[in-house]
Amino acid sequence: MLSVIAQTLAQNAPVNASVNAPVNVTGLKTPEALLRLLHDNNQLTRQQLADILGKDVRTIARALAKLQQAGKLTRIGSDKTGHWEVHL
Repeated sequence: MLSVIAQTLAQNAPVNASVNAPVNVTGLKTPEALLRLLHDNNQLTRQQLADILGKDVRTIARALAKLQQAGKLTRIGSDKTGHWEVHL
């Protein structure tokens, strides 16, 4: 009986990935993934982006800064209530 339960649990074990992460960002480099995520949801925070991509918050901040310098991304409003504007 316990072996059947163990097999069932093993088959139904959750995958260690974020549920909210779109499938289409896997395999992309960080800047491209950020642009795609922010195009889909411009309200995401740096922490949420880091959690989705499995990266450190500082890595996300550096990538966002480079995208802003390149003119591909703009922050509208404050850090707390603002949003991102993606320029494709």
